Amino acid sequence: MDALTDSTGTFIFKIEDDHEDQICECVLVSSPISDCKLADPGRCRASALLTRYMNGVVNSKHIVNNMGFLKEKPLAGCEQVLKQYFPPDEDDQ
Repeated sequence: MDALTDSTGTFIFKIEDDHEDQICECVLVSSPISDCKLADPGRCRASALLTRYMNGVVNSKHIVNNMGFLKEKPLAGCEQVLKQYFPPDEDDQ
């Protein structure tokens, strides 16, 4: 089954019935953004268990982990944000 994202990058598809322990593998295929075509190797796929019964709870909605593509060039300000969250080691200075 194929699904296209909307303008926010969200995709929705409907699975009929319960599929017990079957797994849906979601995989990025392509990006419409010309400078953002490379699928992030760490975020290019996600899985969803296709059951309505998880841990004793009946639920028909499943959310998979975020997936994404990489920009060819970093956005302005990215370096400062990375330094904020990942300061250099004292050994690297």
